[in-house]
Amino acid sequence: MIISLDSNKIVKYKSKSDTGNDPTLFLLGTISHKDMLELQSEWNEKNSGSTTYKIVKKGLKGWENFKDLNNNNIEFKYNDETCLENIPLNILIELGNEIIKLNVLSELDKKN
Repeated sequence: MIISLDSNKIVKYKSKSDTGNDPTLFLLGTISHKDMLELQSEWNEKNSGSTTYKIVKKGLKGWENFKDLNNNNIEFKYNDETCLENIPLNILIELGNEIIKLNVLSELDKKN
């Protein structure tokens, strides 16, 4: 039996690089099939970092406890490139990989 992806699913994700006591949590969600197929096609053609950027732009739904250098909370705005510029590049790439995983059924889900 195939189990449907939950298009409203949001997962709280802590970066592997965040070792502090009060970690930043990134809220990751699914991307529409249409957008995911377009991004996958673009990735196959270009194999570029810009595709990862677009994946994060579509799949990042928010964050908690993300602060600037002055310890002020950074406001999240969905699908806003200026927000993404606050995220360190290595974390942005990590988030892109996690969003891709979230958009694909796991092997366990496929077997159930």
